Amino acid sequence: MEKLRAQLSLTRLKGLFKDTFLRNSFYIFLSSITSSGFGLLFWMVAAWYYDIESVGVASTLISTSGLIVALGMLGMDQSMIRYFPVLDRSMILGSVVKIAAPLAMAIGAVFILGSSLWMPDLVASDIVHILFILLIGATSVAYIAHTAFVGSRNAQNGWYQNMILGVRVLLLIAFVTLQDLGILIAMLVSYAITLPVSGLLLFRSGLRLGTIDWSFLRKAFWFSTGNYVATILNMLPTMAMPILVFSLIGAAEAAIYYMALSIAAIVFLIPATFNTSLYVEGSHGESLTKTFRRSLTITYAILVPCIIIFMLLGPFILGILGAQYRSEGLGILNILLVSGIFFTLFQQVSTYLKVKEHIRGVVLMGAVNSGSFLALSVILASAIGKDGIGYSWVFSFALGALVGIAYMRYTRGRSGPLPVNP
Repeated sequence: MEKLRAQLSLTRLKGLFKDTFLRNSFYIFLSSITSSGFGLLFWMVAAWYYDIESVGVASTLISTSGLIVALGMLGMDQSMIRYFPVLDRSMILGSVVKIAAPLAMAIGAVFILGSSLWMPDLVASDIVHILFILLIGATSVAYIAHTAFVGSRNAQNGWYQNMILGVRVLLLIAFVTLQDLGILIAMLVSYAITLPVSGLLLFRSGLRLGTIDWSFLRKAFWFSTGNYVATILNMLPTMAMPILVFSLIGAAEAAIYYMALSIAAIVFLIPATFNTSLYVEGSHGESLTKTFRRSLTITYAILVPCIIIFMLLGPFILGILGAQYRSEGLGILNILLVSGIFFTLFQQVSTYLKVKEHIRGVVLMGAVNSGSFLALSVILASAIGKDGIGYSWVFSFALGALVGIAYMRYTRGRSGPLPVNP
């Protein structure tokens, strides 16, 4: 009897993995938890071995590099997933790599040249600036490869990629004597190790680095442009927070905030995982309404208990980093964790509209979200410090989600030019 039960359980497990939504969700989550786990460990080690000002400078540069990578994408990362099922994937991959990575590096160079104007307190050497630009290029290529894995329903390769990137934790210890320079070098060397392996995995998946496909770029222009605007708007709350904290409050507060965000980011992986799967499955023609409801239900069922657990463990986790992190970081951590409820709804509604190609609605949601966040952050940060920026984060996602739901009801029954099941 026990043997029969074991066989039935194994059969049921295999059946679940035949479900592309669940299989892709599993590997996306595994990949994300691996990335965030190593990311949190990376910043914990940095907090232990590096001075707090070096952590503040490096975390600001690294978060800024993420925003610049998004700027360089021009929305083509979203078009990769949306058009992979219907166009030549290798040509799409080659087009995005050969345009997005050089453009991101150019934007990074412009940022460095003008840093004395918009971030005068960010003092760094020329070699830090060079490493910063190289890091942008490496991050761009790695992100494009990861998007290609997910878009082709080979999310397990994205997990392998993030596992290898975990070597940055060991490298961080090796370069400790270099302080903020050592943090950037550790990141860059980890990408130098990972990118050749990513290329091999792409090759084994049947993907090649094709030439620039101008027909794809023309076909995806409006979709990419709308998603580009929406992506930048949606990323502003995440990417701008360390910069705002650094500029308005100081390097030490930026380090404390970044540690809290790194912990909360583990919880955010839950909605991010199912949101990505919703986008992939919707783009491949699966029933969008059914998948949307299923994704939202599963996400909240897992998310809410995790928020409670992390709120209880927060003092302990921050205490590992040090007394200052615990005493000054617990408030912002709890605020960020609660925001996951609204972040989930915002992301899922945005993706629903994206698959339906209601890009105006996606852009509108992003504009409301980022606009309310930036306005409230400047006001509240001056009044109550970094916690005020956290409250702005919660309110902006809640407001953006409400706007998106209203747009969903307004456009019910209508869809864009690509065939998608209702």
